[in-house]
Order: sequence, then structure tokens, then C-alpha cells
Amino acid sequence: MTAFEPFESFGDLDEISERLQSHDPSIRRLAVIELVETSTDEAVPLLARAAGDADAGVRLQAARALETLMASTWPRRWLAF
Repeated sequence: MTAFEPFESFGDLDEISERLQSHDPSIRRLAVIELVETSTDEAVPLLARAAGDADAGVRLQAARALETLMASTWPRRWLAF
């Protein structure tokens, strides 16, 4: 491991996106949790899509994830302007 590698590797967005398509709501909910752990801007559209999921648990997890992601990145974005 080099100094620039993350200590923990989170799933590839493509792999997580596939799990968001699962028929099992618990798998989709866990995929949402993984998305927010990536802390990438690319996760936002996937989280927004999950916020419209048929399962209420997935929708709730997506809303929480979006709130967490936005709260953690908002100050940096605001300072950039």
C-alpha cells in the first residue's frame, strides 16, 4: 500500500449500481449505504434515483445518505465560490 491508497476500499460505483437494481430491498438499502461511504459526487445521481425506490426503507436510507453526503461536502463547495 502506498501513502496515496485509501485504507479501506469501497465498492466500485458500477457494482453498487447493479445492486441498486436487485429485487431484494435489503440489498438495495445496503447499496445505498455503500454509496454514501464512497463520498464521491458520482454517487449523488444514484442516491437521487434510490430516493424514488418502491421500498420505503430504501427511500429513507437514500434520503439519509443524501443528507449526510451534502452536509459533508457543502462547506467545501461553498468556500470554492
